[in-house]
Amino acid sequence: SAAASGTGSGSAATNVTLKNVTIKGGASGLVGIGKSVSGVTLTLENCILDNTTSDFAVFANGLSTGNTVNLINCTISNSGTAKEPTVYFAGANTYTINGGTITGATAVEVRKGSLNVLGGAVLSGSTTYTTPVMNGKGSTSKGGVGLCVHPHAGSANTNVTVQSGVTLSGAYGLDLVSLDTPNTNTTHTVNLYTTGTVVNMANGGKWTTSSTTGAANATYTWEYTGDQRASVVAE
Repeated sequence: SAAASGTGSGSAATNVTLKNVTIKGGASGLVGIGKSVSGVTLTLENCILDNTTSDFAVFANGLSTGNTVNLINCTISNSGTAKEPTVYFAGANTYTINGGTITGATAVEVRKGSLNVLGGAVLSGSTTYTTPVMNGKGSTSKGGVGLCVHPHAGSANTNVTVQSGVTLSGAYGLDLVSLDTPNTNTTHTVNLYTTGTVVNMANGGKWTTSSTTGAANATYTWEYTGDQRASVVAE
């Protein structure tokens, strides 16, 4: 069970805001956007969330579309023993992480939609890297990564922007994964802005590909902006 304290507000079940809320407990996702949900704005501000068992703390289901999720100055963790990402974004939604700290085996995995990380946010994974697995119906990153970007097979464009002052840490700060084969002619873009204070990225990042799918047969293109592109190493 989970215990929550703080204040929340909602309007016509389409706008939900939690401020100064603490949620600690075990559940298959403490707070999130469910299956086939659309048109919802979910905002967590100055919240503390910890999944104490084995699943996500914040999530968006892969079949959710057209929603907005804002995480503002939150402290989010997964103190359980399993290696699910602490924050898992799988649907075609708009996601923002503005400030705060997210920790876990893998801090954040995004598989679809648009993600903007800014405000000096810290995304911190464990120091032991585990190779991702192909999974068409769930998470794929199993540890050692601050931010994992792994588009779903058949997904539309995935766009991730990491702005100056953000810290990505773990065995690898960033893991670009292409084990699933996305639609032909889709573009999955990771922008790492390095003007002013650089993006602090552990070990330069990692690009995990399969020999038969994804980037290996050129079904899509990764694009980078800024100095960090040279330090993302394909393996």
